[in-house]
Amino acid sequence: MIKNLCLCVAALLWAGISYGQSAKRLFANTESIILKYKADCNKAWDAGNEKLANTYYDSINACIVGSYVGSHKFKTVDNKLITIAAQKPVMVTVSASWCAPCRAEIPALNKIVEEYKDKVDFVVLFWNDALRTKQLASLYSKSVFVVPSAIQVEGDESHKISIAGFNHFMGYPANYMINTSRKIVRYETGAQVATSFQGPDGKMVTITEEQADNFNYKRLKESVEFLLTNKGK
Repeated sequence: MIKNLCLCVAALLWAGISYGQSAKRLFANTESIILKYKADCNKAWDAGNEKLANTYYDSINACIVGSYVGSHKFKTVDNKLITIAAQKPVMVTVSASWCAPCRAEIPALNKIVEEYKDKVDFVVLFWNDALRTKQLASLYSKSVFVVPSAIQVEGDESHKISIAGFNHFMGYPANYMINTSRKIVRYETGAQVATSFQGPDGKMVTITEEQADNFNYKRLKESVEFLLTNKGK
């Protein structure tokens, strides 16, 4: 379940070659290729081959970054409209109510939003319907555009959402950094959560909420700064 919903990586070892011949790659064209290799990725995890699975993930990242999205128009839970990269670069986050890392990322995201809201638009696309998403919207800064899904795909396909033509199919949370040319300049998945676990030496390791928040804040800040550095390229 974790590998399917939170990691959801797939193999695209030849992505650089197949896409390199195109002047402008479209994000909308990546899904069929990525899903073709997803079974091999799952086999790698099932076989305990973490190195190969991470190679698949790096290949997916290479496929997504550098591709272009359309001028998608999203309607928020309070009926506002936001268009991708209409005036400012945008950070699109995909989330779900049942995703613990998604919830853990919110405090750090809100801090980032207050720092960068004049320079970047922040959009959160939820797997959930309008009613549940409206309940969750109160957790976010008022400067965040919170968008519900019209259809919830469940079971093995619950890692997918499709809103206003923007299709995401690799789990939650994930962040797309999109510049004013509608180019995805950075893509990242996952977030740190407060937890305790047994380390390789047998000793217990504890990550506090404060440590998790600091880690998530640092990662998001780095990504937003990268977006602003590449906001029109």
